[in-house]
Amino acid sequence: MSLSRAAQVFGIPATTLWQRAHRMGIETPKKEGANKTWSEHDLAGALEELRSGRLSANRASKEFGIPNSTLYKIARKEGIKLSSPFSAIQPSWNPEDLNKALDAIRGGMSVQKSAQEFGIPTGTLYGRCRREGIELSKYQASIFGVPWSEEDMKDALEVVRVGEMSINQAAIHYNLPYSSLYGRFKRGKYEDGLSHQDFLHQEMTIEQFSNDHMAVQSGNLQGM
Repeated sequence: MSLSRAAQVFGIPATTLWQRAHRMGIETPKKEGANKTWSEHDLAGALEELRSGRLSANRASKEFGIPNSTLYKIARKEGIKLSSPFSAIQPSWNPEDLNKALDAIRGGMSVQKSAQEFGIPTGTLYGRCRREGIELSKYQASIFGVPWSEEDMKDALEVVRVGEMSINQAAIHYNLPYSSLYGRFKRGKYEDGLSHQDFLHQEMTIEQFSNDHMAVQSGNLQGM
């Protein structure tokens, strides 16, 4: 029985129970956050399966390694209508398909391509790759929300600073979140003493210059 459950059943404050158990050398279960083995990516994959009705909460819990109670609570908060264990849509793939897909990914195939070829949801594949320690390419990792490198951010900031690209263009080119790039560039400009109005004017000027330049190039091509 957990410490919190014992406190409820016997009407004893949890702190009192914990102190007594600690003095007597009785180990108490740690909170989930201390030894949590699932990631936000696993959670996203599980919620995707629940929304589609392909898996029940119980099946998704086992598939993605997330405690049933945790998954159920989050799904309810997200407004996801849960399927019963028997009414959930049976997946069209089997364990053999999953193993083949994972082998293909180990061999260099992208998650998206493997998902299409073997009929397995990308969320399921990515969650399994995470648990089995299968490394994904930098491009695939960025698609699934793995943090971008600081080197990418520095390169993007540099091209924006010298006016080669607008923030939006650099974010797309270097595969960075627009808000992150905008925030970093803005902080740098403030540190250099540029006012907020001057910063916005500069960004709009760069964007307009890029658009005008593209229009001129397009006109030249049409004239040829």
